[in-house]
Amino acid sequence: MGTQASKEENSAELKLAVDRVKNCIENHRSNVCSIDSAVNAQNDSVELLSQMTSGTNMYFRERHCTENEQSAQNGPLDMTQNLLANIQNTLIHQVGALNESFGILENCIREISAHYSPESGSHVDTDRRTLVSARTRTSKDRFSTVMYESERRMNSKEVSSSDAEFEESDIGTVRALRSENKAITSQKNELQMKLKETEEVIKSFQDENRRLNSENENLRRTTAEIGRVQKQKEEFERKCAKLEMENKKLNDDVHRYRSEANACYSLENTIRRLQETVDQQKRRILDLEDEKRKIKERKMIVPVQLFYQRKDELMTLVVKELSLMMDTQMQTKNIQLEIVKCENISRIQPDKPILVLCINSSRLGTDASTAIEGVHKSGRTALLIFHHKNIHALPNQPSDRMLTSSEFKQLGGIIDLAFLTGKGIYPCDMNNLAVSCIESFIQRNVSGK
Repeated sequence: MGTQASKEENSAELKLAVDRVKNCIENHRSNVCSIDSAVNAQNDSVELLSQMTSGTNMYFRERHCTENEQSAQNGPLDMTQNLLANIQNTLIHQVGALNESFGILENCIREISAHYSPESGSHVDTDRRTLVSARTRTSKDRFSTVMYESERRMNSKEVSSSDAEFEESDIGTVRALRSENKAITSQKNELQMKLKETEEVIKSFQDENRRLNSENENLRRTTAEIGRVQKQKEEFERKCAKLEMENKKLNDDVHRYRSEANACYSLENTIRRLQETVDQQKRRILDLEDEKRKIKERKMIVPVQLFYQRKDELMTLVVKELSLMMDTQMQTKNIQLEIVKCENISRIQPDKPILVLCINSSRLGTDASTAIEGVHKSGRTALLIFHHKNIHALPNQPSDRMLTSSEFKQLGGIIDLAFLTGKGIYPCDMNNLAVSCIESFIQRNVSGK
């Protein structure tokens, strides 16, 4: 059993420990109240977040937004997720602090209960050693030691009356602490239930958030698919516009080709008609050529009258030479001359060509007038003047320039020829010209018949 000073010292230590327990309980009560307020505020935040999540879900369901609008509307969702993460972290820290506070309070109550338990013993030296060691320990360890020593002193018979009174007041405090601990435990259970409900709400909110993220991802994919389909639509529209332009061009080409085909068809018809006309003309030409050939084969008989008033051997020779020359020349023209000799003027036919023969032996004017005396003078009458001279003695001027009287003007022609007794009508420029003139005269009169 210790001294009175040691008892007072032990009572002071125990009182300090009890005060510390009261302070701990007050701090624990304040901590619990603040945690309760924080939990209620966080429940309100969770409900607000749930409403925002529901509104966001309905918004994404009711409206198909584009990719830019979706990125702009992801802002509230990201903010909601960040707020949810902060609430979760705060709750985790508050739960840890609350559990630590409950642990400290339970240890205090357990130590006080053990101190006042009847099973524990008491010894003064032990009390003193315990109190000495308590001074060197932490406040929590000292509190445990003091509570243990106090419990031992309650069961000891050496306790003084003042200690007994202190212990009785301490027992009342412990009982109050137990009652308050029950209330705090009940409040803790309520807070744990609220925390559990909050965790369930948070879990449901997380599920809803995951579902929204899935729907958001599906919506993003759908938006990307819509963008891809829109690009395909634009590409298809460009191809359609290009095909329409090509189709229009082809239609224009078809119309142009049809017009050209119609023109070609009309041209072909014209060519066919022209070809038919050409064929007809060719057949006509062939017919004409055949007719010409037949005409050529059938010689034209042209009667030519010869008249001369001079009757001698020289004239007979001239007639013979002239007949041979004209027959030879007209054979090339497919004309057969029928020479008719008119012995006197009465036998001359005015409607047929007549060649009047004249031999220039003296004076040209006298010989020519004598040759055409009494003959009907017209375009069908030609005067042939035979010059009985060599080529060097032939006149320089034609006779039609020298015979200018009216009677000669009425004739169809005056033709000069060169003649010699031994040569006949010999080749020279005068005779070549005479042959052409006689041929023209005969054809002219045959055509005018």
